[in-house]
Amino acid sequence: MKNISESLNISPPITHRLLTTLKMDGLVFQDADSKKYSLGTVFIDYANKIITDVPCLDNRFTID
Repeated sequence: MKNISESLNISPPITHRLLTTLKMDGLVFQDADSKKYSLGTVFIDYANKIITDVPCLDNRFTID
């Protein structure tokens, strides 16, 4: 959490509250053993939906 806090330039207590909220919503996951954070399944579901629903992201349009 210290790395996240420093990277975002926000205090550790605020970082902890934000991560707790994101965990409750399924947007991030915290490994029980390592305590490291990763993207949660809800975030990945949102990303997949965007990729499939936004036409310019499905390679039909290319920039030369």
